[in-house]
Amino acid sequence: MPSLEVAWLEAQRYSADPFHGKWSHLAIKQAAKETGNWDISRATSKAEQKRLKDVFASCYNDLAKAMANGHQLIENDAQHNQGRAMADKMIRDGNKQADEQGFTGIKGQAAIDRMKEMLKGKG
Repeated sequence: MPSLEVAWLEAQRYSADPFHGKWSHLAIKQAAKETGNWDISRATSKAEQKRLKDVFASCYNDLAKAMANGHQLIENDAQHNQGRAMADKMIRDGNKQADEQGFTGIKGQAAIDRMKEMLKGKG
């Protein structure tokens, strides 16, 4: 397992796009996720970076202890993929509903007028 310093540098490097980073160890990826990839990738002040590094260190050390006790880390991208599939389905369903209700290709005031007609029972 990489040292905490090496792991923290890697977390900072890949947290902006964690699904496409070339993580050297799953414990680094999971500790970054638990700490908050978004927070890590956007921390600008030294105080915020130190706070996040402390949180990351705690997560990373907990994972290292678990592994030392025989626990195996498992990649869980299935949860991400399932969430993405659900979001895509919601978008498709929403677009289908918009098409069915006559909102395709209209924007702004025309869309507002269309909604008002529907609320009055004319749609």
